Amino acid sequence: MPTLITSGRHDECTPALVEPLYRGIPGSEWVHFEQSAHMAYLEEPECYLQAVGGFLDRVEAPVSDTATQL
Repeated sequence: MPTLITSGRHDECTPALVEPLYRGIPGSEWVHFEQSAHMAYLEEPECYLQAVGGFLDRVEAPVSDTATQL
């Protein structure tokens, strides 16, 4: 299942806590926001929307015809 994990530099959920989650979900993506605590969507809205939008574009991209024929 496509999974996006987000955290912030000033987050109480530190990289030591997030990394096992990231490594435990195959194919997951982790975005670390440098200017945020736990609410990057409020603290860095442009960066957050870009990260989430890019993630959704990647996971919702149509499957190529070659792959569907397998």
